[in-house]
Amino acid sequence: MREKTEQARRYAADRTPDPLLEKADRAATAARANRVPLLAGGALLVAFLLIRRSRGAQPMKASTLAYKPVGLALGAVSGLIAGAAFKQAWKLVEGEGDAPDALDEDRPWGQILLAAAVQGAIFAVVKAAVERSGAQATRRLTGTWPG
Repeated sequence: MREKTEQARRYAADRTPDPLLEKADRAATAARANRVPLLAGGALLVAFLLIRRSRGAQPMKASTLAYKPVGLALGAVSGLIAGAAFKQAWKLVEGEGDAPDALDEDRPWGQILLAAAVQGAIFAVVKAAVERSGAQATRRLTGTWPG
């Protein structure tokens, strides 16, 4: 399977014109450099689409409607916070700089599964804490609980 995938990748790379490859490389570099604005723009787009989609359904409470973009932004923020917290936690657990990725060939199963479990726990706790805080702030501002 890997052989066929590599063969297809090489075939596509050989057949793709160099100017197109250069443009794709520049676009990928720009996207990596501008992750946060792209994520924020994507969150706003998703919020817009959710609001637009929900217009045909039952009318939403104003607090729920107002909370949707806030919840999406808080989700993005919680991901950034959780990522930073995981990096620090991993340094405490293993003493290494980088956490293993599932595709790291040189890392043993136990280390990869431990990293995934720690990362999942941290992301879940941070997400719940940020969402709960956002809902409480919305209640203080609007007087109603979102959702």
